[in-house]
Amino acid sequence: NKLTAQALGLTYPTYGSSGLLPFAQGEGYVGLTDGVLEIGKYAVVVAGWEAGDTRNACSVLQQFGTFATQLDGNMAVKVTSVSASGITPVTS
Repeated sequence: NKLTAQALGLTYPTYGSSGLLPFAQGEGYVGLTDGVLEIGKYAVVVAGWEAGDTRNACSVLQQFGTFATQLDGNMAVKVTSVSASGITPVTS
């Protein structure tokens, strides 16, 4: 959607095949943006290539306490499974 594209710094619409998304096929994404949508405000983006990937990303965020070690200090992570080994930091 338009707000997600804006939060990710992309033009709308941007499609997965463009290679511009911060995640790929089979991956979910959880990212925290600062001041992108409104100065002084944060936005959390939870997305995925397909519905199942989005569900995995949502589950990781929902279980923040369980995955705090993997999430702590990272502005964005890719999620391939709801497990510690399935969470990797997104690097610029």
